[in-house]
Amino acid sequence: MDAEEQKHLQEFAELQDKVLLQTDMATRVAQQERVLAIQRQRSILTGKELSAMPDGTAMYKSIGRAYFFSPKADVLKGLEEKASGLEADIKKLAEQRQAIDKKMADTEAQIRELLQQSPVLARRLGAVNIGKAVRRQNRQLADACNQLRAAQEQLVAKEQSLAQAEVQRKLEQDSRINDLTQQISEAQRELEAARDMCRQASTRLEQSMSDLSVSETELRSARTQLQTAGCELALTRAQLEDTEGELGLTRSQNELMKREVDILRRQLREAGQQLEGYILVSRSRKNRAEGGRMGQADDEDDLAAAAADWDV
Repeated sequence: MDAEEQKHLQEFAELQDKVLLQTDMATRVAQQERVLAIQRQRSILTGKELSAMPDGTAMYKSIGRAYFFSPKADVLKGLEEKASGLEADIKKLAEQRQAIDKKMADTEAQIRELLQQSPVLARRLGAVNIGKAVRRQNRQLADACNQLRAAQEQLVAKEQSLAQAEVQRKLEQDSRINDLTQQISEAQRELEAARDMCRQASTRLEQSMSDLSVSETELRSARTQLQTAGCELALTRAQLEDTEGELGLTRSQNELMKREVDILRRQLREAGQQLEGYILVSRSRKNRAEGGRMGQADDEDDLAAAAADWDV
């Protein structure tokens, strides 16, 4: 093999790698274009479903993993903007795919020109390599068709799940609306009850204010009476103190008289005891001298009476 044929073979290998790379790029761009088309179709279908709902329907917009309340007009506007953006991206990908197809056509033209310049290379490698590239491209095309079919099936399944979720959301929304209506009714009833209570409290407050004014008048009168009674109490207390002073003097005199009376009684008792002893001695002497009992009986009566008089 001479140098020229070696050079042609190397150029052919480079062109073949370039064809494979361009084919991979075209396949990826086509896949991205199909994915964006599916997303655009989903946005359009979702917008149609939401546009059929009432204008006052509460809707939620997902931002990441969070959901935020959003009016229907904003949600529809967001879906339209998303569909427009996806359509613009699809156009860009279509332009890229056309540019890649143009490059592939140029590369194929270079390969044909190279094969025309080197008939030996065309006989040895052209048919085999071109056949492999065509078969590989056919396999990639079949894989892309299968992926497109699977994506379409997923889209149909997601549309069905979206419809079911929409029905479920409508039911939940109706239930939530009924609950909110009941809560509003209960709140209105509670508000009316609170208003009645406020009116009653206002009436009671006015009555209390009038009673308070009357009570203040009575309190002033009672305060005047209390001041008068305080003055009278002070006078009575002064009189009581004077009376207590006089009573204290009388009590001290009574105590002195009681003590003197006790002393006199004690002296009388002692004198009576001495007299009884003297009478007993005199009686015994008299009895021995006279020896009679009649006189003793008379003397006992007189002495007993005298003893009783001493104990007074």
